Amino acid sequence: MLAFEYALDAKFDLIEIAEYTRLKFGEKQTAHYKALLRETIDMICQFPNIGSDYSHIRVSYRRFPVQKHVIYYRVLRDKIRIERILNMNQDPLYQFADERT
Repeated sequence: MLAFEYALDAKFDLIEIAEYTRLKFGEKQTAHYKALLRETIDMICQFPNIGSDYSHIRVSYRRFPVQKHVIYYRVLRDKIRIERILNMNQDPLYQFADERT
């Protein structure tokens, strides 16, 4: 299984997801959803090519849906880099145009 790291934008995405979920659904659901995202990332680390190829938008990007969000990631030589975790309603082209890295 590969290790993983979060890009800065993905860290901000996680904070926003947690804040929104906490306000709308409470602490218990927030903990559940964070665990679900982490389980999905662990699965991606075990099976790096499980996500759909997204290279037509960003070179070497892959995407994998998890409930109302999509995890965008890259497979590097020795790890997975989580680039963004976006709501399915967000336009990835717009979001990737303003990356913080």
